[in-house]
Amino acid sequence: MSSNAELERLEPIKGKCDICNCVDGKTREDQAIRNMQRCKECGIKVHETCYGMPKTNAKDPDFRCHACKAVGRTVLVSKPHQEVKTMVQRKRPVAFAFCPLKTGAPAM
Repeated sequence: MSSNAELERLEPIKGKCDICNCVDGKTREDQAIRNMQRCKECGIKVHETCYGMPKTNAKDPDFRCHACKAVGRTVLVSKPHQEVKTMVQRKRPVAFAFCPLKTGAPAM
């Protein structure tokens, strides 16, 4: 996350969280206040708590989702209990092999 001086104030992000489908500021289950971040590369929108991030009170203009952060990195591609194999992620993954969803943001 960026330094506090670079963080933007808590201006609501338009649209809905790509995980829970609720607007910035609250969720369906408990109506608790939830801060949403938007990936600066792909534009995916996620509440911090939906994405497993620590809660903050500001927007991070440098936030990148896991899929976008994977580009250029070496990732493990072997199955459990088999020879370890890796590859360099050349572009952003757009699908997750175990997810049946074909729309939305399954590759976050």
